[in-house]
Formats: sequence, structure tokens, C-alpha cells
Amino acid sequence: PPSSCHFNRREFEKRWGWAKRREDGNITLHFDHAAARREGLRAPVAGGPDVIALIFRSALVFFGAGWLKGSKGELTVARPTYLGEYVTAKGRVVGRETLEDGSTRLECEVWVEGPAGDRKITGTISGMVVAGSSNP
Repeated sequence: PPSSCHFNRREFEKRWGWAKRREDGNITLHFDHAAARREGLRAPVAGGPDVIALIFRSALVFFGAGWLKGSKGELTVARPTYLGEYVTAKGRVVGRETLEDGSTRLECEVWVEGPAGDRKITGTISGMVVAGSSNP
């Protein structure tokens, strides 16, 4: 299932504590426009782990406990997610493996898509589907 987030100013404040960081002098490209421009970015950017978390949220809903037990992933941050962008994690099942214990491992192609359809994060994940469970 898709998982979305609007990385607006409130979301950035929640994740990186803009006001507190400005007070202590810890200026970074995650909340300071000038710092972001010095790095060649048009605006502050979300941290990669925070964007990747959208994929993990989708995986937890899809696999349930099978995501917490035996999950794997290989993800790449391909493009920045800027302040003000609305992004959505998406995926599709691309493979299935039946294991000796009767459980199934599903492999999924996953990505986080920006407002213009550009892929911010790309990669693969896999999780377990335990025999007799209600997940896929």
C-alpha cells in the first residue's frame, strides 16, 4: 500500500527542530535555505532516512509481522526531497520464494515518488509471509 508525506515546514520542524538548532548554531542544509544553496540545492532537503521510512511504513502494513522478522532491503537515495514536496512510497511484488518451513518470501520493487513522478528513493525489499497468516 502507498504511504505519503508532505514534507512541509511543520514536518521539518518536527523532524529536525529548526528553532532549537538555529539557537545552538547548528545550521544544516536540512532547515537552512542559505546552507542548502551553498551545497547547490534549491531549498532545504529532508534526510534520506526520513524519506526511506515511508517505504518501511508501507512494508509493515503489507507484510505485518513478516516485515519485522526476516526483512531485507537494498535502497538508494537517488534525488533530494525538498521542503514543501509531497512524496509517496510505492511498490510492486516482483518475486516469490517458498522456504523450507512453508513460509514465503516476497521480493518487491519499491520507490518513493515525487510530485512530478520523479523517483527519490529506489530499490528492493523483501519480507516474510508466514504460512496461515492473513498478510499477502
